[in-house]
Amino acid sequence: MLISDEYKFVFLAPTKTGTRSIYHLLKKHYNGYEYQDHGKIIPEKFHNYFTFINKRCPYERAASAYWFSCQRRDDRFKYQQKFEKMKIENNFRNFLKIAGSLFTSTQWSYHVNNRIDAILDIEFLERDFNRLPFITDQLEIVKSNQTNLVDGRNKYFSDKPPSIQIIDTESAKVVERIWADDFENLRYTHKEW
Repeated sequence: MLISDEYKFVFLAPTKTGTRSIYHLLKKHYNGYEYQDHGKIIPEKFHNYFTFINKRCPYERAASAYWFSCQRRDDRFKYQQKFEKMKIENNFRNFLKIAGSLFTSTQWSYHVNNRIDAILDIEFLERDFNRLPFITDQLEIVKSNQTNLVDGRNKYFSDKPPSIQIIDTESAKVVERIWADDFENLRYTHKEW
């Protein structure tokens, strides 16, 4: 989470919902500081602050988690090693089988014990961000999460293949099961793959 005492806000940051792009803006323009990076419970001393959170379609979030975790040259989370050790193919379906709590935590779990004043939809992130009550100047949101592909080419986050290219019917059902709370409570609908 990111907090600004000057502007009296708390930004809750579920993983793979555009949090780094927002962190960058809030630190640069609104004196935000990181507090429990992806923490889920707002400490009592900040309960009177304006609270907001990002949300992202669970299919897109899962595909982004796979891309971020399994297609990067640095293998930050060691998934490529896990695939090799288990002698299974590095693909989205297998990622869902071995992904730990780092990426399987629901977005809804950030809402359960907190008062949320605004939800920013990543599909409309710039619009929603610029509607926050403390925003004084309309800001452009630059996607700040760069991804390095396995083959060594440098590409930016937006150059990832669309989720439709890596999600099939079986993996979509797994996403729907793992993130059922997000589909129900954040009003996302199931898609046909």
